[in-house]
Amino acid sequence: MARTLSATLEEQQKWGLITWPYVIAKIRRRWGGVIRYDWENLYSGAEYNGRHCAAMPGDGSLIRLRVTESADSSKLYYQRITSPDENSDYSAWTYTNMFDVIDIASCAYETEVAQFEIDSDRKIWFRESTDNGANWGAWTLLGYSPTTAIYGMDTAYKPNGDIALFYIDQATVYLRKRLSGVWQDAVTWDKTTGDLTGISVFYNTDWNLVISGVDTNNNPRLWSLIYGDGGQQAAGTWSDLEQIMQRLSTEPYTFARPCVRRPDTTRLFFVENFTQAELQNRIWYSHSPPGDTHDENTWLEPVPMNIENEQGLAFTQHGSYAWLTNANTVFRALATDDELDITSRLLEVSMNQMPDRKKGTLKLVLDNTGGWYNDFARLGDEVTIGLGYKTSAGNEYSLASSFWITKYKLYSPPWYPLRMIYPVGIIGTLILETEDVWSFLKRHQTHGSLKWAEGDKSIVDLLKIFFARAGLELDATAASDTATNLKPEFTMYSGRKYYYGIKDLLKLIPDQLVFRESKVLLRNPAEAEAVDWTYHSSIGNALLVYRGQYGTSAWNPNRVEIWGDTFMKQTANWPQIAKVRDRVAFINTPTYPNITRAGERADAEMRKAEILTGEDSWMTAPVNCGLEPWDVIQITDLNAGVTNIKRRVRRLKTYWNARHWAYQQTITLGAD
Repeated sequence: MARTLSATLEEQQKWGLITWPYVIAKIRRRWGGVIRYDWENLYSGAEYNGRHCAAMPGDGSLIRLRVTESADSSKLYYQRITSPDENSDYSAWTYTNMFDVIDIASCAYETEVAQFEIDSDRKIWFRESTDNGANWGAWTLLGYSPTTAIYGMDTAYKPNGDIALFYIDQATVYLRKRLSGVWQDAVTWDKTTGDLTGISVFYNTDWNLVISGVDTNNNPRLWSLIYGDGGQQAAGTWSDLEQIMQRLSTEPYTFARPCVRRPDTTRLFFVENFTQAELQNRIWYSHSPPGDTHDENTWLEPVPMNIENEQGLAFTQHGSYAWLTNANTVFRALATDDELDITSRLLEVSMNQMPDRKKGTLKLVLDNTGGWYNDFARLGDEVTIGLGYKTSAGNEYSLASSFWITKYKLYSPPWYPLRMIYPVGIIGTLILETEDVWSFLKRHQTHGSLKWAEGDKSIVDLLKIFFARAGLELDATAASDTATNLKPEFTMYSGRKYYYGIKDLLKLIPDQLVFRESKVLLRNPAEAEAVDWTYHSSIGNALLVYRGQYGTSAWNPNRVEIWGDTFMKQTANWPQIAKVRDRVAFINTPTYPNITRAGERADAEMRKAEILTGEDSWMTAPVNCGLEPWDVIQITDLNAGVTNIKRRVRRLKTYWNARHWAYQQTITLGAD
């Protein structure tokens, strides 16, 4: 699973002593590989804050509906703004001649826009535009809702023009679909919950929903759900309810008014009501990693926003902007990357990757001679580092793991005479300090308990969920069979940090983590794995070794006992025991379902002992742009008397200094 490099870059690495390094660095206003929005309030009006929805068709028009207060007969008003921006008039509304409205919904796809309303006579009305909302068909009666107690409704187009309308009545979800232009009879879901408070849907191979309410024990819940269309879920069937967020019935919280859409990745906004003093109707948001689907239920741990609104917010996006609106407010955010290239002023890079110690650091020093960074303000932004060389094909590099800026310092050098002729702040440097994924995970904790029964989720599934809670995407294509098949009982109690949950899961499997850019990869460092890189102490023979130490130490543990309720599985390295006596690890949690699963855990413990404590080795070398932790390397260091030994990379310390002509790596090694 070693990183693939171009032929010229790989060849150039062999001449690390006599070639030019090339290092790039960029700062992106992104978070975990997913765009971070900075919302701008374009409009705050005096309209009644009632039911509201919004959609944007293919021409980028902002189309909104709102319902007035009951004293004004709950009238339905409509707004269409072409090319909306900071100069648009968001106060102009058109009366639709519909009144006594209970709830509304709207959706758009390319040039089509659909609008729905349910009135106090339980009538469900529908109208549609095929020209981006410029012209509309007449309101059409579709049928009747079971009651006027409708607590939420939402709708979505399928790319072929089919539409699904979902609405909730107490604890029942109803669905009306239009297939090939024909409206079908209503169907209901097959779930049992307490009262429901909101529903939202988007289409992506299936009808993907988020629902708010309480469970049968009156615990407030936010769930994800799928109504199958033959993609992730069998057509015409409902998936299980998957928990996104929960509170206990004894806590003063409720959830309501979710809005979920997928313009690029799945994005969710909802209301959390705090029912004690100080009363709040706080808007929270979350999102899924870009590559994940709705059935994986992977969400950023929800984050509160500086917005309160009991009716929630409608989210929509077109082109470079995302929009959040309610009946009397319009927010806009730039939905593109904001990238700052700092390569030309980069003076020093010091990067430590230590996955076996669950930590990593990156420090950058930038030239600020011209005062370019005096107004630097990029806390939280992602830093991408590319390590490379100047080759015959140009400046080539490979991106290392991402880091996130958590501290920066403007620094002046020691006094010297020439500083007297320069004004203050013109000579100096900017020092950036960052956090890695592990530090991210230490800062993210659950807002409510998350529980899975034995046989429910595999370790890969749980890791995907936990990394997503920190806004990160997990790639498990190289995971072990154990990680894929073992489905333990697992609980994350309220307030626990995901760092510790992930550490506990990694104890159960042989897999290790690799951070590549802003992605997390699982890698199973199996025995007899192919060599990724070859090092030699002779220049040009292979990647060059400066110097090294290659030691051998005793395994700890050298025997493992896994205890179940009715069995014990043992794995041992008997030659090690014969030399240094018994170093045993007793493990009785979790409860393993059978000897096969227990044996996998025993093998994993022994494999980690071999890699992490089996050898005491290190070496220094010119920078290998493709080297990552857990790669297998073959070393010939004639000065140390070793030939063609295999070692596993445990840690990497990479250093580059443009002023001191330093460009090298210190590699901590374990047994292969």
